[in-house]
Amino acid sequence: MPRCKLTSKRSEILLLRSTETEKIKMKTTIKQKLLRKIADALEKTNLPDHSEFYAEDDMSMENIKIEIDQVGELSFPLSDNCIEKLVNISSKAHFGSGEQTLLDENIRNTHEITSDKLHIAFNEEALDRMMDKLRKVLGLNDNCVLSPHLHNMLIYRTGQFFDMHQDSEKLENMIGTLVIILPNAHIGGDLVIELGEKKHVFSSEGIKPVNAKCIAFYADCNHKVEKVKDGYRIALTYNLVLKAEEPALPSLVNRRLCEAVKKYFDLKEDKQKLVYFLNHSYTEHGLKWNILKGEDRTNSLALRSVAKELGLIPHLALVEIKETWAAEAFNDPDDLLEEETTLSFWVNSDNKKVPFSRYDISDTDICLTVDTNSFEPYYKEYEGYTGNAGNTMDYWYRRAAIVLWPESVKFSMNFMIGYDYSLLELYELCKTSGNQKKVMKIIAQAGKYLCKSYSESLFYDSKSNENEKNNILKLASIALYIESSDTAFSLLSNSRWRILSCDFAEQLANLQLKYGVEWCIKLLNKMKTNSSNLNLDDIDLLIASFLEHKVDTSIVKLLLDVQYEVITKEIAVNRQTSLLDLKNTLPKRMVKLHKFFKACLICKDFTVLSKIIPNVVSNTEQYPLTSLTKLYVKFHENTQPEEKVHFKELRSYLTKTIDHKIISGEQSEDDWSINVQLPCNCEFCAIATSFLRSKTEKMKVWPLKEKLRNHVMRCFRSSDLPVKLTVERTGSPHKLVLVKTEALHKNASKEFKKLKLCQQKLRALNE
Repeated sequence: MPRCKLTSKRSEILLLRSTETEKIKMKTTIKQKLLRKIADALEKTNLPDHSEFYAEDDMSMENIKIEIDQVGELSFPLSDNCIEKLVNISSKAHFGSGEQTLLDENIRNTHEITSDKLHIAFNEEALDRMMDKLRKVLGLNDNCVLSPHLHNMLIYRTGQFFDMHQDSEKLENMIGTLVIILPNAHIGGDLVIELGEKKHVFSSEGIKPVNAKCIAFYADCNHKVEKVKDGYRIALTYNLVLKAEEPALPSLVNRRLCEAVKKYFDLKEDKQKLVYFLNHSYTEHGLKWNILKGEDRTNSLALRSVAKELGLIPHLALVEIKETWAAEAFNDPDDLLEEETTLSFWVNSDNKKVPFSRYDISDTDICLTVDTNSFEPYYKEYEGYTGNAGNTMDYWYRRAAIVLWPESVKFSMNFMIGYDYSLLELYELCKTSGNQKKVMKIIAQAGKYLCKSYSESLFYDSKSNENEKNNILKLASIALYIESSDTAFSLLSNSRWRILSCDFAEQLANLQLKYGVEWCIKLLNKMKTNSSNLNLDDIDLLIASFLEHKVDTSIVKLLLDVQYEVITKEIAVNRQTSLLDLKNTLPKRMVKLHKFFKACLICKDFTVLSKIIPNVVSNTEQYPLTSLTKLYVKFHENTQPEEKVHFKELRSYLTKTIDHKIISGEQSEDDWSINVQLPCNCEFCAIATSFLRSKTEKMKVWPLKEKLRNHVMRCFRSSDLPVKLTVERTGSPHKLVLVKTEALHKNASKEFKKLKLCQQKLRALNE
């Protein structure tokens, strides 16, 4: 029996999906293999290089002269008296932790003499010779200069130490630390240096009395000073600063690397990029091409050489990685629950910071030669069992990366991660005639990332709104510069209603002249469909500005009609809103109505005015008589006679309603009625409403189950009524006690006086 068409079609769809899934898996596998080939090529680069994360040397004390305030010139070996003087002028050493400077001898137990008391002179030739040797071993450029800047002198007595830590970059272009151990007898005090899984122990025991032992290491190395077991370990510490020109790219390209990178980008994925993690850590101050450390420098030159040949654009970026592990089984790869990797702080090939935003990347874009788990996390956080998830441990790491993407996607990437910056560049191009072709090319390449949609987030703030308004002005200028109505429409059509502003009026008028009224109406209707929030806070000013710039009246009417829809929808929604909330939002509601009335008068659209007034007067809880009277009086005093007639219905309503209330008289002392409707229509709230409206019932004792009791109490509290609520906790169920208070009559008297004042004001007005 033949299969039915529906079943057959479903099978075809499932087969198609299965095929697509297999293609994706296959492509992912190919991509992973290529990333591995790139990493292998970098590890076995054919560029000459041999570097370490540390470098050692000795220096004869004949080449160092040390003078210290209050001590004088030092001669080695140091006498006990001299050491005592050094200790006496020293202070306990602090250490940095985040933004704080702390003193804790459980972490750092040593003494220091600050640099302002030290006067160190080197034999320049000997110093240059040592610095050149250190530079070479550290794998730094031949055309750079490594210079030491004195930081302090450290004195470690027996039992003193400094726990594992990392030096902060105290100077611009600081890449490391130089420690010079002076020839004073001591046992212990080894300097232990770690970089990832690499470790080096620098021992200064048995130091010769004629030589100082020197070691330099990169600033991202973790290091510690072991306890001194005997004697005094005395050291000078220097910050190492690198002055370097941009290194020339190698004349020979690493062919193996080039072939692997080319195949990688031949995969032609959307937003295709290669993110190579550097082996050292960097800060914002130290992330520069010319001062990259060790093998990072070599690999960066290899990758940039390949990028130049293949037409790729290189950037440097800082990396933040967050790993979430199942807490019970950390180190088991199967228990890595989630990984987030974000790039930030971008530097272009000219060593200039680029204002790109934070950008999340997939682990399928990452190439590395040193695994992240060999780095120390800068922050850890444990989260216990929550009911929905088990115990987890979060680890945050900081790294740096070289990021490559093809020239062909330059503009789409620029707009995707640096929209404001890229839009400004495009806008500046449009200020000069003759750039139309170039501008159209950029627009075509940027595609959807230029014509982006803005979020309707609840957390959308005024700064974001202002930024969006500024961007739409630039986009409008670009739309006017090009000679394509379709492209101009695509540039602006993802914008939203709330970007309409007085500043946009002139641009819209120019767009109207260039592309026509119907084009503009189509654009505004598209912006309307993009938006959930259609309110225009300054509708009166906006319409005045539009008319001033001769925007067509049909466009102006569209704005007014939309604002009318906004107000009538709000009225409908507010019918379900509590009295307390209505009271709190009354000022804002009256300002909106005032601006809408003004807008109607400005554009002389009395039809929509005559539609809004009946909506307003039929919702007295939202638009109280006293507030409407105040608004009417203001308009009566500031409008022309021919305009006053259009408020006749509003005046008639106010006069008749207020006169009726005045004739009815002030609420008597024996009248305990409160004429309101609770926001809920359930049977229990209906009983409560009957109590409120009763003229004689002042108190009600009401046995109610807790759930119903709490519901009724919530409704009362949201209505801000002069009723005291208590619970009598006797019997079963407990009783809700409702008591109308004297505030009822005070409020009624106050409201009556306000109405009489409104009546006087209305009678004092001329027709």
